[in-house]
Amino acid sequence: MTAAEWPGRPFQVDVAQDVLDDLRERLLRTRFPQEQAGPDWATGTPLRYAGRLRDHWLTEFDWREWERKINALDHRIVTVRGIDIHVVLKRGSGKQPLPLLMTNGWP
Repeated sequence: MTAAEWPGRPFQVDVAQDVLDDLRERLLRTRFPQEQAGPDWATGTPLRYAGRLRDHWLTEFDWREWERKINALDHRIVTVRGIDIHVVLKRGSGKQPLPLLMTNGWP
């Protein structure tokens, strides 16, 4: 079966620039609390980690590069029992590839 024969309708990730600009502005306005409730992950994300992550998103992370990488895969929208589900199709390799289904969220 070729990619064109897969069920569902093709889909591409395409985040509007104004959405990315809004996210950048909100990240720039992030205000962290003075201190964390506890010393580790048991009480939430450590503030130093959250700050480094925010800085990475602002200075190093390139959404458009990742959007290109994501869109290099074959995305489809398939309807299951009346619900549209976004799937990424990737053929296995080898003599007897094992089908694998990975999901997150609901449904």
